[in-house]
Amino acid sequence: MTEGSVLSSPSSAPVADLAGATDLASLIRSRPPSIAEFLTIAIQLADAIARMHAVRIVHRDTHPGNVVWNSQGGRNAL
Repeated sequence: MTEGSVLSSPSSAPVADLAGATDLASLIRSRPPSIAEFLTIAIQLADAIARMHAVRIVHRDTHPGNVVWNSQGGRNAL
């Protein structure tokens, strides 16, 4: 994996593919996510972090402001 590489899966995408998305902190401030939306986000984040750890990448600043979420497409990016 090279610097700047993006891990992708059906549930994650390069940030450029998330046009119209917002960071998770802004979403939470504007309205609480539904239980279904929360679980979708949580499962995708757990999968993305597991994939990064599998290739020995550690994201040391994971918080809602660093998660980009597109509620229309149901996709996220770290």
